[in-house]
Amino acid sequence: MDKGERTVRFMKKVAFIICYNNDRFVEECIKYISCLRIPYGVETEIITIAGADSMAAGYNAAMHGSDAVYKVYLHQDVFIVNENFIQEIIDIFEQYPEYGMLGVLGSTGMIPDARYLMRWDVGIIYLDDSLRQGVHEKRDPEQLQEVEAIDGMIMITRYDLEWREDVFDGFDFYDVSQSMEFKKAGYKVGVPCQNDIWCNHVCGHSKLEQYEVYRERFCEEYKKEGYSFKPDTEIAEEILKKQEVQKRIPLIEAAMETGEWEQAGSLLENTMGFYIYHTQICDLYVIHKAVQTEIRGNIRNGFYQKGAAVKELREKYLKYKFLLKRLEYGKPIDDMEPLLWQIAESTDRELSAEKAIAGHTVANRIRVIWKLKWELQSLSGKVCTVRFGDETPVGPGQEDRDKIRNVCLSLQQIIEKLEKTKQALKAEDTCLYARLILETMEDLVRETHWGEVGEELYMTYFDCSEKDRDITIFLILCQEWIRRTLDYFENGSVS
Repeated sequence: MDKGERTVRFMKKVAFIICYNNDRFVEECIKYISCLRIPYGVETEIITIAGADSMAAGYNAAMHGSDAVYKVYLHQDVFIVNENFIQEIIDIFEQYPEYGMLGVLGSTGMIPDARYLMRWDVGIIYLDDSLRQGVHEKRDPEQLQEVEAIDGMIMITRYDLEWREDVFDGFDFYDVSQSMEFKKAGYKVGVPCQNDIWCNHVCGHSKLEQYEVYRERFCEEYKKEGYSFKPDTEIAEEILKKQEVQKRIPLIEAAMETGEWEQAGSLLENTMGFYIYHTQICDLYVIHKAVQTEIRGNIRNGFYQKGAAVKELREKYLKYKFLLKRLEYGKPIDDMEPLLWQIAESTDRELSAEKAIAGHTVANRIRVIWKLKWELQSLSGKVCTVRFGDETPVGPGQEDRDKIRNVCLSLQQIIEKLEKTKQALKAEDTCLYARLILETMEDLVRETHWGEVGEELYMTYFDCSEKDRDITIFLILCQEWIRRTLDYFENGSVS
């Protein structure tokens, strides 16, 4: 057997399988997959299924068409942000061969009425529900937690089992069903510890239209396992409220189309007061907020251009949202250069709409907006004005004062050591230290409500982390920030 044959025989293959109905989302999902590190001896493939009759049918077709050992079934709105994802799932399966399937959210206990959607109790993800972006954490296991069922946002398998398309011919309960099938086949289903969170689920809110239909089917199919269906009045009420909100959306869009932004705002406020868990209404709220900030600031040709249709604004909003997310997670934005030029060339740019959108789509709004400014300046040479007038610092209490001093002194020690060893460090190690220092400062500001990191610090950080420039200036500015902070608390003034 020659070397080439050995390579083929021992090659591991990972397939990413996505059922989709939105081209823009699946393209973005694939962009994140393309950023994953591929370990030596591993190959990957991406299989997309458009307009599948059901999730189970689409997954079965892809499963039978792939010879990959490891298969990652994921929603179009799941973005894998941990670039070591492939190596980590392979390591888990090799260490725990009794596990056949992994997920990122699961339930450690059996839920007799099968309402798992509301009762996941283990796992962690980044979650974007259309109004907020943050960490959604139930409980991160210490190692690997066996569970009864996992959420279908991402399901990673080591073995192939048929998806029950004979029963679940829609888009609900295929995930809990597959969890049962793996357990019946003698495999464990688990949620692993994530040292670095694996994914961002840009999920919005479930429509729940057929949820009860398939919950009843599930309970009937697996009644021997102890499941029993009882109608749920809460879900029925949720569905009715979603239907009522859906009726109001055309009125809101009509007001936006004719430029009656105050009326649209009143309709939005009234509708969200009635029911907030509806993705379309949340998106319209953020779009309205972005437009209003530009109208009040007399900003022309920004996010909003007079006469733009709501459909255009939705498409543009999604582009902005994806751009801001990539900036937050440090993903390439080369293919978004036309959008960056569009932002850069707009008149009277203050990035006010971008700040409004970032407030609902990323976790670290301030850093992302400074990063956007840095990218715009690097691309076009144009300088944008950015103000964070709503980030008013308040005086910290004594406990926070002690914390500020301790953190600053610890940062001083790290910087002093880094200055002595920076010439011997690799570029990626220097970037890691810079990120650690910046994140520590950001955490301190956020937790104690003291001061701000500031534009100059952010700009020099991006210079050394993105352009591999010398870290010296960044460290000097960090030392100055620490000195000024300590002076304030020791002398009562900033020099």
